[in-house]
This record gives sequence, structure tokens and C-alpha cells, in this order.
Amino acid sequence: MATRRTVLIGGAAVGLAPALTWADAGMPHYLAAARHADGSYRLHGLDGTGRDVFSLPLPARGHAAASHPVAPVAVAF
Repeated sequence: MATRRTVLIGGAAVGLAPALTWADAGMPHYLAAARHADGSYRLHGLDGTGRDVFSLPLPARGHAAASHPVAPVAVAF
């Protein structure tokens, strides 16, 4: 059985863990869905010059994406 002290220490440790931000994902300026030559679909994060900073596979064709303002989370449509 967990004691009150154990729960408080565990809660404090979780609170000290760093939160991920878009900087951890390469600071993309744009999100774009694309079909590759092999027929696969991917979601790309692009910097201000159009350079790929990340690429994630999509299960089907993507049309658009929306990003969370702070957390490195995006939803592809």
C-alpha cells in the first residue's frame, strides 16, 4: 500500500519532468500531407524555407492538418 509520502514524492517527480514542445519536433512552420512515389502517404513538418523537419506515415490520403499551439501534437484529416 502506498503511503502519503510515496504519493507526494511521485507527484513531485512527475511535475518536474520536462514537457515536450514544438521545438522538440524541429519547429515546423507548416504541416503538409503528401503522397510519395511508392504510393505511401505521409504528414510532413516543414520549416520556413520548405525543408522537411519531420515526416510521419499516414494510414490513408491526407488532406490537411491542424496543430496544437504549444504541444507537439497534430491531427491529420
